[in-house]
Amino acid sequence: MVECNKIDFPCIVKPSDSNSSNGIKKVSDLEELYEFAQEAFSFSRNGKIIVEKIVSGREINVYCYASKSDVAIIATNERVCTEDGDDKSIKCFAGIMPASINENEEEKIKKIAVDIADAFQLSNTVFFFQTIIDGESINVIECAPRSGGGLSFYTIKECTGFDMIEAAIDSYLGKETKLSTYHSPVTSMVVNTIYCKSGIFDRIDGIEDMIAEGVVHKYFPYKTKGMSINGNSPSGGRVGAFVVKGKTKEEIIDKVSKIYNHIEVFDENNNSILRKDLNLTNYTDKIVMRNFK
Repeated sequence: MVECNKIDFPCIVKPSDSNSSNGIKKVSDLEELYEFAQEAFSFSRNGKIIVEKIVSGREINVYCYASKSDVAIIATNERVCTEDGDDKSIKCFAGIMPASINENEEEKIKKIAVDIADAFQLSNTVFFFQTIIDGESINVIECAPRSGGGLSFYTIKECTGFDMIEAAIDSYLGKETKLSTYHSPVTSMVVNTIYCKSGIFDRIDGIEDMIAEGVVHKYFPYKTKGMSINGNSPSGGRVGAFVVKGKTKEEIIDKVSKIYNHIEVFDENNNSILRKDLNLTNYTDKIVMRNFK
């Protein structure tokens, strides 16, 4: 109780060893801390949780490869997240690759990558770290000596030609990875997670039309017919994700808007359960994207 009284609110409570956004909550006071701490403990395998201050800014994931002599920044990705529902769960519904960062930020990120590789003696391995960029400040909130999660394996290869999974396997086998396949991105690629309300998943309509028209570049289903959807969960509410490509922010937003106006998700009782509010078109003022010629 004494230690809790020293905590500055609002803050973040989360499991120390969970995955995705499970158990991560924004906490406004001691009462919420006690409540959400129990949930965080339920997701923790080692029985430990982390309470940390909130750092505002853009959340940028950085994907790297550490050779025996250098560190290469392979790709960057900006996560678009929001606080959702009465339980204040954090839902990340989009990822933009590459992230729009300036030269100064790029230099700082490269130094951080080198420092991480040196500190943990990383060699011939992929790794990634998450940052919060706020003006001149770059805060590292997580790092791991592995490839990134979600669909980053796909978007990184599509954007840069570099295969993070193959590089990780090479590392396990003691083979040195070559960077000859790498190239700078020539277009933006955005992963859009499809969130739904709670229910039993039946089907998604319209996605095949969008693929046929070339609006959706790739679709990844997360649920099959009959599977349960937990709309309150950051990960349990996802039924799939689609990828769009574009050279400008306007092109990307237009495609996402067209998709959400066309697709629909239904439960076993034929009720519409798609969360159309969780998409980029509702957050255009908060996102920054590179323009490619």
